[in-house]
Amino acid sequence: MRKYSFVTVVAATVGILLVAGGAAAAGHFIITNVHQIKPSVRAELKGARGPRGFTGPRGAQGLQGPQGVAGAAGSARAVAVVNPDGSLLAGSSFPRNVTGVSHSPGTGTYCVGLSAGIDPSDAIVSSAGGPAGVYTVPGSTACASGQVEVDTFILLDSGTPGVPVTPEPAERGFAVLVP
Repeated sequence: MRKYSFVTVVAATVGILLVAGGAAAAGHFIITNVHQIKPSVRAELKGARGPRGFTGPRGAQGLQGPQGVAGAAGSARAVAVVNPDGSLLAGSSFPRNVTGVSHSPGTGTYCVGLSAGIDPSDAIVSSAGGPAGVYTVPGSTACASGQVEVDTFILLDSGTPGVPVTPEPAERGFAVLVP
């Protein structure tokens, strides 16, 4: 059997106790703030940003939100959507203050009747889409008093370079509004 000196045994015992104590302390010490790490060590921990990770699976559908409050009533004095055949499209808030539409098929001309007190010259119109146009005719003699004349058309390409397109009367849907 080997013989160790008293100093060697004491030094080894103290070393083991220090190591064990340090491990126990490390098990209880939690870094909760980056400032607990020495700045020189923090500098060594920085590296290049890694690649973007994969997108995770889509989450479950959320719950239905509460019903919103009802909006304020519109301020238009008159509004309507007119179909190409001259009939009025019915919606929850239109037609409003429009008494009817007269239309001569094939002319693209519509006479939209407005309620009493609404000036037809205040009307504005908008096309329902496509290569078409729509306009009002102020002071029209084709429509009765209290009606606004609305003419609709399509644009025809002449097929000849340099020759402009020409408007051709056509049956087109439109919206009429009197703000």
